[in-house]
Amino acid sequence: NRPDTTQQVFEAIKKQQPRYLFIAADGPRKDKEGEQEICVTVRNNLLAQIDWDCELKTLFRESNIGCRNAVQGAIDWFFDNVEEGIILEDDTLPNDAFFRYCSFLLEKYRNDEKIFSINGCSLGYHNDNAAYGVTRYFNMWGWATWKRSNRKVSEAWNSFRQQSDIINDSFINKQLHLPTVWDSSDWLRYWHKNFLKTLGGEINTWDYQWVYTVLKTNSLCIRPCQNNIINLGFNIGGTHTTDHLHPLSNLKYGKESAAEKFENGNMKIDKKYEIEFVAKRWKGYDVFKRSREYYYLNALKNKITLKK
Repeated sequence: NRPDTTQQVFEAIKKQQPRYLFIAADGPRKDKEGEQEICVTVRNNLLAQIDWDCELKTLFRESNIGCRNAVQGAIDWFFDNVEEGIILEDDTLPNDAFFRYCSFLLEKYRNDEKIFSINGCSLGYHNDNAAYGVTRYFNMWGWATWKRSNRKVSEAWNSFRQQSDIINDSFINKQLHLPTVWDSSDWLRYWHKNFLKTLGGEINTWDYQWVYTVLKTNSLCIRPCQNNIINLGFNIGGTHTTDHLHPLSNLKYGKESAAEKFENGNMKIDKKYEIEFVAKRWKGYDVFKRSREYYYLNALKNKITLKK
């Protein structure tokens, strides 16, 4: 239902002329006046612009089934047809390097079960010394993955649904622990809340299930050292990203020349990236409300207590 951002993303895809193209769209919401016409317009506009030789498949919903079911249902449908691929939403605008980066890494790590997905967005992090690194945190702003990873999500989330005792899950808590002098209890509570609300249906999303699965299966996501994605969705038209002043709403592309040294990767988790760019700038930018001095004093206090 966003013809402007959809058109920009589609133009980036069209430049690549992929041999296989899958387009999925949720249906209009009954309580949104005029949305039926907008949805039809968006679909027809896209189909009319496919002027290269490709195998096209579409999944167009007649009525709205919501973010969780529509997106995850589309991903399931995608991987019913392919073993690996690139996934873009209607507001995640890639540069040309993104497609080459994903293609190279999909092949390189095709049979490596440890690698779960390939993030396209760097969250503002840039590093000229390597083309990519790894992180424990999945990011869905332009990404690529394999059928094997989608299968793991279903398995892990079904298991979580049966036990749902994440507060006492020592492995998840260890995975979420931030290697910093800061008190990471806020970060733990933040994710406990998100996972439980998603499980209970209070949060209508599909991506927290993927975040959970990476952590629970002790997997890793590739992250770029030069940003390849700009998120166009920070506005009133977004489902979850509505704050146009958010620091991640003004990302810039990184230098493509550095990003294309594909063989140059760092497979060690970068602690600075996870603290400064994931925790503070992505999902946790609103949880570190206390002063830096508080965390240093807290760390000192804990160290003194341990000595006693």
